[in-house]
Amino acid sequence: MKDSVKLIVWMIVVGVVMGLIVGCGQQGAVGTDAADESLAPTATMPSPAEVASATLGGIYDEAVTLVEGKYEGEPFEPEGASRPTVQLITELIPHGDLNGDGVDEAIALVTENSGGTGHFLYVVPLTTIDGVVQQLGSVLVGDRVNLRSVDVKDGTIVMQTIEGGPGDAACCPTHKGTRAWAMQDGVLTETVSEIEGPLSLADLAGPEWVLKAFNNKEAAPETPVVTLQINLEENKVVGSSGCNNYFGSLESSEARKLTIGPLAGTMMMCPPEVMDVETRYLKALGEAEGYGFFLGRMAINYPGGENYGVLLFEAREVEATQ
Repeated sequence: MKDSVKLIVWMIVVGVVMGLIVGCGQQGAVGTDAADESLAPTATMPSPAEVASATLGGIYDEAVTLVEGKYEGEPFEPEGASRPTVQLITELIPHGDLNGDGVDEAIALVTENSGGTGHFLYVVPLTTIDGVVQQLGSVLVGDRVNLRSVDVKDGTIVMQTIEGGPGDAACCPTHKGTRAWAMQDGVLTETVSEIEGPLSLADLAGPEWVLKAFNNKEAAPETPVVTLQINLEENKVVGSSGCNNYFGSLESSEARKLTIGPLAGTMMMCPPEVMDVETRYLKALGEAEGYGFFLGRMAINYPGGENYGVLLFEAREVEATQ
């Protein structure tokens, strides 16, 4: 009888101990999973400020760090003006998910110049991991490449360019291009590189262009809204100069060259600040000498006194009339 009681007690003790062991093991497993989740790296899209202070590799032998969007190295000659320079294009930072992690990367577009005439464009996608900006690669696009547009579509960076083609001088690219890059096996790889025909006025016809700047450093006022449309069937330009509607003839004798005017239009009067914008715009447009693209905007060049002027426009689709 005593042996039976001892056996029962021993079994109870063993059962309690095994229960404690299993329970502790399960608690440990839950704690480990929670710790693993908390240790998983967190990816976010870099802010414009983070992009402007990023450290970039793949441009020079050693990585360089941007300060407010710019890096300047030591002069090549003591007290000389020429030095290695990297400049972020702050006006154009597209974004999209390149590596399929569900988080957009910021696409830094930077130009490099080492004192000569060349300005080399690079594409550098950036992500932020646990608060630290990291790059997914870097690729050289080319020398003196003008941008028509840059976007990220279905995990691919798609760039519409104006770059050198057959017969172009190095200074003056005129040919339309399409370039594209995607992540392949963890490497940023070019998937499309095509050069088409020269840019023409036909590439500007269709949308309504809204004035955004009088040059690359002076934004146009948000109001009044100034617009331009190109009508190739009648070889003329039409639009609103802020207060009045205007129209004028349009001629282009060679690639990227054009002449506009004489200009005419309605004769309404508006507040002085509106008339000032209108007068300045129509004078610049009437002196137009060439066209192209600058940082994704359509550009019309004109003599700007001491500084060469450029009217910059963004496209908006024309609403269909009923």
